[in-house]
Amino acid sequence: MAGVMRLLVILEEDSRIKLELPNGIPSSVDEVIQEIKNFCGLTNDIRLQYKDADFGTWVNLTSTSELKDLATLKVINVVPSDFILRASGILCG
Repeated sequence: MAGVMRLLVILEEDSRIKLELPNGIPSSVDEVIQEIKNFCGLTNDIRLQYKDADFGTWVNLTSTSELKDLATLKVINVVPSDFILRASGILCG
């Protein structure tokens, strides 16, 4: 059994939460997303970014191996592609 992992989760520019995972980091990114969605009561589709130490910028999270205790994650709301196309006038209907 892994130890408790603590994450700082940025929901919006001025909204952050501390999330404690008593069983450590889940084995998949989808499980981390589900933990955050459940804890925060989110129903929309999201993706996660983490602050990459090598590049010093936010990078899409593709593996939980990038996560360490006290890591910071940023929640990015995913907008369905057909909504984007309608909003840009490319898709009509």
